[in-house]
Amino acid sequence: MCLRRLSFTFILVSYRLVLLSVLLGFLVSAVTSRPLVRDERGLVESARSGIQKAKDYLRSFGWLPSWNPETWKESSVRMVKKATRLFQRFWGLSETGEVDHATEQLMNTPRCAVPDNFVSVDDGSLDEEIELETDKIPDVKVMDAESRRRRYVIQKAVLYGNKWKRRDLKYRVNKYSQKIPSSVVDGVLRKAFHEWEKASPFTFILKDEGAVHIDIQFEYSDGPGKALAYAYGPGPGDGGDMRFDEYEDWSVRSPQGQNLYMVALHEMGHVLGLDHSNTPGAIMNPYYTGYVKGKGLQPDDIAGVQAIYGPPTTQPVAPKPTPQALDPSAAARRTKLSPVLGDVCRTPEGQKIIDGITITGDKRMYAFKGQYFFELKPETDKSQLVPELITEGWPGLPTTIDTVFTGPEGNTFFFKGDKYWKFKNRQLQPGFPKLITVGFPGVPSDLDAVFVYNKNNRIYFIKGDKYWRFEPGAARRVADGYPKSLREWKKLPSRIDAVTTWRDGRTYFFSGKDYYKFNDFHFAVEDGYPKSVASWWFACEEQSDLESPVSSGSETAI
Repeated sequence: MCLRRLSFTFILVSYRLVLLSVLLGFLVSAVTSRPLVRDERGLVESARSGIQKAKDYLRSFGWLPSWNPETWKESSVRMVKKATRLFQRFWGLSETGEVDHATEQLMNTPRCAVPDNFVSVDDGSLDEEIELETDKIPDVKVMDAESRRRRYVIQKAVLYGNKWKRRDLKYRVNKYSQKIPSSVVDGVLRKAFHEWEKASPFTFILKDEGAVHIDIQFEYSDGPGKALAYAYGPGPGDGGDMRFDEYEDWSVRSPQGQNLYMVALHEMGHVLGLDHSNTPGAIMNPYYTGYVKGKGLQPDDIAGVQAIYGPPTTQPVAPKPTPQALDPSAAARRTKLSPVLGDVCRTPEGQKIIDGITITGDKRMYAFKGQYFFELKPETDKSQLVPELITEGWPGLPTTIDTVFTGPEGNTFFFKGDKYWKFKNRQLQPGFPKLITVGFPGVPSDLDAVFVYNKNNRIYFIKGDKYWRFEPGAARRVADGYPKSLREWKKLPSRIDAVTTWRDGRTYFFSGKDYYKFNDFHFAVEDGYPKSVASWWFACEEQSDLESPVSSGSETAI
C-alpha cells in the first residue's frame, strides 16, 4: 500500500515537473521570440525597401514605366526583377535579377537624370529577350542582346531627321557657377567644344549677346553626386541647351569633386544628337567615372557623331535657297495667302491656333487652321510655309474641320459636326462622309480632338474637359467607365484643340497658343512645357537652324 502511494506521489511530482518545464519553455520562447520577430520584420522591411529603391531607380531611368491609368499597369515585383535583369544584361553585370553589390554600386554611381530609352519592360515572360525600342528604327546602333555588341547610340529624333542644319553653332553661358571663375569656365567649355570640332564639321562660336543655339547655365538641381548635368538634343525651344548642377563640387584639372571638362564633353555629345553609349570608357557612357588627364573623345564617340554629320570639313555651308529659286506657283500662292500665316502668328490670347494636326500614311505632316492647311516639311524653312485651301487640297471635305487623326493602318479621318470622312493620304474613300454614330457608336459630335495613343493603340476622343476611349476592331465601342475627366492626364490643361504623335513617338497636345509634350513613360507633361505653337511649328520667329523644325529636342543628361 505504501509502495503504491509512493509511486503515485512520484508520478504526480514528475507530472508537475514536466508541466513546469513546459511552462518555463513557453516563457523562455516568449521572451526570446520577441527580438526574433523584430529581426524578421526588419528583414522583411529591408527587402521591401530594397525593392522599392530598385523600382524608383529603374523607373527614374527608363527601365520601368510609371503607373498609367490608360494601360492599367503598375510595376510588380516580377517586373522589377525582370527590369533589374535587363539592366544588368545591358551594363555587363551578372544577370541575377537582384540588386546585388555590383548592381547597387552601379546604381549609386553619378549619372544622367533622364530615361536611358534603351529598353521597354512589360509584364511578359521573364525569359523574354530585351525589347529594344530602337529595333524599330533603321540603322540605329545598339547593343545586340546575344552578342553584347557595345557602341554608340544615336538619338531617336535624330534618326528621323531632327539634326542641326547649320554647322556654326553659337553658345553663351547665361548663368555661371559660383564655385569657379567665369574665365575658367569659358576656357573649359572652349576646350571641350574644340574636341568635338576636331571630330565633326562643326564650329562653336561664343556670343556675348543676341540669340544663341546653346544656352548654358549652372542651376541647383537634385543635390551632389547624383545627376551631374543634362542637355537637350537638336530641337526647338530648349534644344541644344545645357544645364549643370550647381550643387556639385566642380573642379578643373583635378581628380577631386566632379571634373567640369569631362562632364561638359559628354553633354556636348547630346547637343549634337548622340545618346548614351554602353561602351566602357566612351565619353558618351552615362556613368561618371572620374577625371582622366588628357582624355578626349574616344573612337566610339567619333564614329557616332560622324555617322550623323560626316567627318570634319572646311567646305563652306551651302547658302539658303532664295525665294526666286522656289516654285513660281507656290510663290504666287504664298503672296496671295500669306496673311493666313500672319493670323496664325497673331492669334489672340484664349483662341486656338490650329484645328487639327496629323501625319498621314505617306509620312507627310499637315496642320489645319480655319479654311486652310499647311504641310509642315522637316527639310523646308518654316518661312516658306504655303497655306492652301482645304477644299482644294482635300477634295470632298467641307470648308473647315473640327479635328483630324490618322490611324495605325495609315487611314486619315476628318470630323465635322456629326459626320466624318475617311481618306487614304489625300484621296477620299468611297462611301464617305458617314455619321459618327455609325462608325464610332457612343462618341459625341462636335469634337475638339482625336488621337491614337501609341501605348495601347486605342482611339481617344476629346470634347470639352472629358475624353472617351474607343475600342477598335471587332468590339467597336466606347470602353466601360468612359467618359473620364482630362485631369487623368497629368498637367494637361482642361481644354485641348488638337493632338498628334510625332515621329519621336511622343504625344503632343495643343491648347490655345501653347503645346505640351507628354511623357508617356511617366504619364505626365514633360518639364519645360508648355511652349509656343506659333514659334516652333510655324514661321512666327526665326528658328530654322534645324533640319526638322517641327520636331522637339529629346532630353538627355549625364
